[in-house]
Amino acid sequence: GLRKVGGSRSRTSARNIVLAMLLIQTGMRISEALLMRHDELPDRAHKQFAKLRTVPISLRRETTKGQKSRLIRIPKQILREVLRYCEDERSVHVEKRQKRDPSYSIPNEIWLNEEGDVLSRNAVEKLFNRATLASGVVCTPHFLRHSFAIYTLSRLIQLMGKKTQQEDSPMDKQTYLRICEDPLRKVQQLLGHSQIS
Repeated sequence: GLRKVGGSRSRTSARNIVLAMLLIQTGMRISEALLMRHDELPDRAHKQFAKLRTVPISLRRETTKGQKSRLIRIPKQILREVLRYCEDERSVHVEKRQKRDPSYSIPNEIWLNEEGDVLSRNAVEKLFNRATLASGVVCTPHFLRHSFAIYTLSRLIQLMGKKTQQEDSPMDKQTYLRICEDPLRKVQQLLGHSQIS
């Protein structure tokens, strides 16, 4: 559905798809994603990330709910797609705006609309509404965050079960949780929730 509702003739479909992939792969709030800055993106090819599948990014305090900075991990593939959007679609919108308006100041934020202005939360919510109508599948930016939480929690629980089954001397789950952390608390940290409830 996101491919069909990008703007006239789907000129922003790459942006829409990459933004949705970022939300579902990181559990970011839409407000956090929209406040990400271009200069904050790490170089995924840097040697410190060579053997990692994900790249850590620290969300600024002023961008998060509760004003607490937190670390998220972006899969390298998603980071590559975000950078590709910046080099292709985003740069086209910026160039067009600069030609029309020489006093235009390029925003630091990554996600821009076709006019070269910062993409608003309202515009994203309308985009998801149109995608829902086009596809028949109800989806919101917050639904993608919930999907991330459910998938991550179930994956952590699966890994915990495999680890306890593989041990030569079986350890009980309470011991494992004390050593390796409670999966629910890990998801709480990843999502930036102050309360586990």
